[in-house]
Amino acid sequence: TLRRSYERQVDSMQTAVSRYFPSATRMSQPQGGYVLWVELPEEFDTTALYERAIGENIAYVPGELFSPSGMYRNCLRLNCGNPHSPEIDDAVRRLGAVIASA
Repeated sequence: TLRRSYERQVDSMQTAVSRYFPSATRMSQPQGGYVLWVELPEEFDTTALYERAIGENIAYVPGELFSPSGMYRNCLRLNCGNPHSPEIDDAVRRLGAVIASA
């Protein structure tokens, strides 16, 4: 039951990211988890965008933290552990706006 709940939550997050992020955004779900790996177009730097997102009360993990050599600067990880809600959807929308304004 819990596994199916997380699967639905990840699906809902994927739908929101597809709706609000740049059209060239790609996503994958690491196996066995409730996170979503998001790859933005190469020109984006998610570490640089992090402070602006935090200013909007939106948190994510910049992809660069998953590489000792600084790779994945255009990637981020979103947690899908909470049930998708209007507040989470709004946060994804606002994050999309932060990304679009970069």
